[in-house]
Amino acid sequence: MARYGKRFATLLKRARRHPQYWVSRITLDFANRLSEMLKAKGMSKKDLAAKIDTSPAYITKVLRGDANYTVETMVKLAMAVDARVEVRLVPRVEAEWHTEKTLFLGSSACRPIPSGAFLKASNDGQWQTPGIVANG
Repeated sequence: MARYGKRFATLLKRARRHPQYWVSRITLDFANRLSEMLKAKGMSKKDLAAKIDTSPAYITKVLRGDANYTVETMVKLAMAVDARVEVRLVPRVEAEWHTEKTLFLGSSACRPIPSGAFLKASNDGQWQTPGIVANG
């Protein structure tokens, strides 16, 4: 069992050196947050699609993390769920350090959230940088 853990850690370390790893991570983090906000607002994919004048099939692609969307599309999607998008750059050392830990956002979180998901929605739907507590 430990052998596979070391092998996985080595593969993950290698993957983090490639831009596609980080692109996929950002895409999936965004898709997960959007999905959570849709559920919290009681909105369907069809409702969201109508708000940004696109098809429900495209929204499904976005929520699966399969869509290659622009920042403009991210902003439209966020505005449709009464949120905003924030982008930040962090020193590479900090980014790599955070990926080694599982983070939890807020006391209402019911599952670990990837460290790249450093934004969360507050009760009024505004995105903010939460206090992050590392587990372990």
